[in-house]
Amino acid sequence: MINLNFQYKRFFTLKINNNYYPNGISDDFYIVPTGRTSKLIDKMSLLVRSKEGEIHILFDASNLEQLTYKLNGINDSESKLSFIVFSNNPYFINITDIPADTIDKIFYCSNKKLGNKKKGLLHNNEFIGSEDFFPLIPEKLTDYNESSIKYKFLRENEDQEGVEINLNVNNDGKVELSELLEGCYRIMGSDKELTSFIKLGSQIKGSPVGFVDIFLSKKMKQEIIKEIEENELSSYEYEINFNSRHIYWKYLIVPTHIKRFKELSVITQKGKDKLEFVKLGEENIRDTKVISFISKEKVKFSKFYEYDIQLKKTDGSEGGKTIIKKMPYAPFDIIKPLDKKDFVSEIYVYI
Repeated sequence: MINLNFQYKRFFTLKINNNYYPNGISDDFYIVPTGRTSKLIDKMSLLVRSKEGEIHILFDASNLEQLTYKLNGINDSESKLSFIVFSNNPYFINITDIPADTIDKIFYCSNKKLGNKKKGLLHNNEFIGSEDFFPLIPEKLTDYNESSIKYKFLRENEDQEGVEINLNVNNDGKVELSELLEGCYRIMGSDKELTSFIKLGSQIKGSPVGFVDIFLSKKMKQEIIKEIEENELSSYEYEINFNSRHIYWKYLIVPTHIKRFKELSVITQKGKDKLEFVKLGEENIRDTKVISFISKEKVKFSKFYEYDIQLKKTDGSEGGKTIIKKMPYAPFDIIKPLDKKDFVSEIYVYI
């Protein structure tokens, strides 16, 4: 009888958090390896296990010699694991503090700046932001074919300079990009960066929101092999954090049965951070007179709220009369720009 003794342990872990959810545990995302990465994982005899918001690359702890052999055998073009991130939340852009206009753009993260660190964020700041979003392949790459200017195409890798790519130009003067390895590219002209873009792999189904590279640098591979020899191989644990969008809440009180409503006020009875609302006054919306209130500060979108917000009529008596005991929370399906950087969610309340 052949005894197959497999003991798989975590090699790389990639986890995505969104603090819109309690404890930041997000079911927004699912992560899939690119086609090239799937082939590399098979070649290195690794396994993939994933669930919503996380993906794990596992190694066979009972056969570390094979892992050493495989690491030594991969070439430079194979020395990265690439993943595409999707969101299954149709309101991801609304609830998350990212640029509102992400058409033909996705976020890009890598472990390049972490070096050999075993744990860390794959972005520079505490949360993913506008600086982490890049356009997909620009349509007008013919702009970078002028003979009078020397252009360079650099693919991001583990070093600071990147890998210079020689691109073919067809008879129509268009740059041939179909053979490019998936990843992040920079276009340099006269030693100045002109633009960056993301090249996705082929046969991508759906609309991805992000692309992640885990570079297996020479130093990292040496460190992994050293740990294998010392029987101390531990996992790399990477995270990506999203911040919930903070917006203003605006209550629009629409009278249907109450005629006198100038004495109304919006009061927060309970909540971790007590919200204050400022009365804006009367407005005319679709020929109907309403009275509006707006939050004094921006409010963080959250899956669950602890607030008890009431509508009261202040008639001179202490505390006033409660008109609505529990006001609705701000909806996230429709948000409107308030100015160049802030958003507002309107909440219609009929009394």
